Amino acid sequence: MLNKNKEGFSLIELMVVIFFVSVALPGILLAISRAMAGINDSTLRLRAIYLAQEGIEIVRNIRDTNWLNGATSTALESPGDYEANYKSVSLTPCPFPCSASQLRFLKIDNNGFYQYSTGTTTPFKRKITIDKTDDLDGDGETDRERVIVEVSWTKRGTHSVKAEEYLYNRWGY
Repeated sequence: MLNKNKEGFSLIELMVVIFFVSVALPGILLAISRAMAGINDSTLRLRAIYLAQEGIEIVRNIRDTNWLNGATSTALESPGDYEANYKSVSLTPCPFPCSASQLRFLKIDNNGFYQYSTGTTTPFKRKITIDKTDDLDGDGETDRERVIVEVSWTKRGTHSVKAEEYLYNRWGY
């Protein structure tokens, strides 16, 4: 007599489970892979935003140092494209207009500071553009300058972020 109450999986049930696992597993792995790539892209974009803001802060520091040293006009460099010189807190000219191929890659040192001289090369390049556009009081001197900082990087395509700010050259504006 046959015992019909045996427990276990039949061959058909096993084949159905294997089919569903083989279809679902690659989809799950693909979703995880895309999520990780998205997190990496977001991290790079966030770093680029911080580097753009830092570029504006460097230019603001130069302007403020001019004020503190008693300059009557704190006009910055000539209009054009620049890289930030970290050691002397100054700007290094780049041929105008400066293309991405002419810019150097930023490096990050062991303390987490970005610079051009030593450290691990990052995918980021930063261009600081100064544009003397506004004579607000009509005296023939530039009263404020537009500072545009563009940070670009190449990772799964070419990306960039821009930050823009107007900095005044004299007290009282």
